Amino acid sequence: MIMWSYAMANDKKMLTQAAAVAIGSSNRSVDNRTFILGAVGLRNDGVIVSSRNVSALDYAPDHHAEARLVRKMTPNSTIWVARVLKNGTWAIAKPCSPCQTRLKAAGIKRVVYTIGHNEWGVLDLDSSGGNVYGTSDITHGKTRTMGRGVRIVSR
Repeated sequence: MIMWSYAMANDKKMLTQAAAVAIGSSNRSVDNRTFILGAVGLRNDGVIVSSRNVSALDYAPDHHAEARLVRKMTPNSTIWVARVLKNGTWAIAKPCSPCQTRLKAAGIKRVVYTIGHNEWGVLDLDSSGGNVYGTSDITHGKTRTMGRGVRIVSR
């Protein structure tokens, strides 16, 4: 069994890697988007795969980092998603409803996403789903369960 403190440290490390994928794979000088998403996943065979959202005029879920990543994943895997604003700060990157549906259909069990630079949420897709929450629901310095399947972690 993985200790929660180890999982939290690993989540931060993997979110940092997801942010690096977002930042490193775009030419920010010609990219006019206000943010970019990066995603990394750890497959059951130990392989780490990555993806980012693509620049598109429409907002089709096929262009989202999570949707692009799910094609490379194996069932029972975990993914980490980071939204990086143009100024380099992290922002909320909770997968949208269509992406959550795809991830769950693909057998992804856990999604960790940025809320802020030292805050992240955990979406447990193995449960019966999660609730939408506001920033006022975040308890700093603690882990708090938000509805079914959603945990907020602040460090």
